[in-house]
Amino acid sequence: MDIQIQLPPVEFEQLYSAPQVNASTSQEIQARVVKARKRQQNRWNQYHTPYPANGLVSSLILKKEINLTKECRQLLKTAFS
Repeated sequence: MDIQIQLPPVEFEQLYSAPQVNASTSQEIQARVVKARKRQQNRWNQYHTPYPANGLVSSLILKKEINLTKECRQLLKTAFS
Protein backbone atom coordinates (compact mmCIF):
# COMPACT_ATOMS: atom_id res chain seq x y z
CA MET A 1 0.00 0.00 0.00
CA ASP A 2 1.41 3.36 -0.99
CA ILE A 3 0.21 6.49 0.74
CA GLN A 4 -0.23 9.45 -1.56
CA ILE A 5 -1.16 12.97 -0.52
CA GLN A 6 -2.09 15.77 -2.89
CA LEU A 7 -0.53 19.08 -1.86
CA PRO A 8 -1.14 22.51 -3.33
CA PRO A 9 1.83 24.36 -4.86
CA VAL A 10 3.83 26.62 -2.56
CA GLU A 11 4.80 30.13 -3.61
CA PHE A 12 8.56 30.79 -3.71
CA GLU A 13 8.38 33.74 -1.27
CA GLN A 14 6.34 31.72 1.19
CA LEU A 15 8.92 28.94 1.15
CA TYR A 16 11.98 31.19 1.03
CA SER A 17 10.90 33.45 3.90
CA ALA A 18 9.85 30.61 6.20
CA PRO A 19 11.70 30.42 9.52
CA GLN A 20 14.69 28.07 9.61
CA VAL A 21 13.97 24.65 11.08
CA ASN A 22 16.39 22.08 12.44
CA ALA A 23 15.92 19.65 9.57
CA SER A 24 17.56 16.24 9.39
CA THR A 25 20.70 15.95 7.30
CA SER A 26 20.92 13.52 4.40
CA GLN A 27 23.22 11.35 6.50
CA GLU A 28 20.70 11.23 9.37
CA ILE A 29 17.89 10.27 7.00
CA GLN A 30 20.07 7.62 5.37
CA ALA A 31 20.88 6.15 8.80
CA ARG A 32 17.16 5.91 9.63
CA VAL A 33 16.44 4.22 6.28
CA VAL A 34 19.26 1.71 6.80
CA LYS A 35 17.98 0.96 10.31
CA ALA A 36 14.40 0.47 9.07
CA ARG A 37 15.52 -1.83 6.24
CA LYS A 38 17.57 -3.88 8.70
CA ARG A 39 14.48 -4.23 10.93
CA GLN A 40 12.46 -5.43 7.94
CA GLN A 41 15.16 -7.90 6.96
CA ASN A 42 15.38 -9.26 10.52
CA ARG A 43 11.60 -9.58 10.65
CA TRP A 44 11.47 -11.63 7.44
CA ASN A 45 14.51 -13.73 8.39
CA GLN A 46 12.53 -15.18 11.30
CA TYR A 47 10.13 -16.67 8.72
CA HIS A 48 13.07 -18.06 6.70
CA THR A 49 12.16 -16.00 3.64
CA PRO A 50 14.56 -14.25 1.27
CA TYR A 51 12.69 -10.94 1.32
CA PRO A 52 14.81 -7.92 2.28
CA ALA A 53 11.91 -5.45 2.37
CA ASN A 54 8.19 -5.46 3.10
CA GLY A 55 7.33 -4.27 -0.41
CA LEU A 56 8.85 -7.39 -1.97
CA VAL A 57 6.69 -9.86 -0.06
CA SER A 58 3.93 -11.49 -2.07
CA SER A 59 0.36 -11.72 -0.82
CA LEU A 60 0.68 -15.53 -0.88
CA ILE A 61 3.59 -15.39 1.58
CA LEU A 62 1.71 -12.91 3.75
CA LYS A 63 -1.30 -15.21 3.94
CA LYS A 64 0.90 -18.22 4.67
CA GLU A 65 3.30 -16.69 7.19
CA ILE A 66 1.28 -13.98 8.89
CA ASN A 67 -1.91 -15.11 10.58
CA LEU A 68 -3.98 -11.94 10.68
CA THR A 69 -7.03 -11.82 12.90
CA LYS A 70 -10.38 -10.91 11.42
CA GLU A 71 -10.04 -7.46 13.00
CA CYS A 72 -6.61 -6.92 11.41
CA ARG A 73 -7.90 -7.93 7.98
CA GLN A 74 -10.80 -5.51 8.38
CA LEU A 75 -8.41 -2.71 9.34
CA LEU A 76 -6.31 -3.38 6.23
CA LYS A 77 -9.43 -3.46 4.08
CA THR A 78 -10.50 -0.10 5.52
CA ALA A 79 -7.04 1.37 4.87
CA PHE A 80 -7.31 0.42 1.20
CA SER A 81 -10.77 1.98 0.83
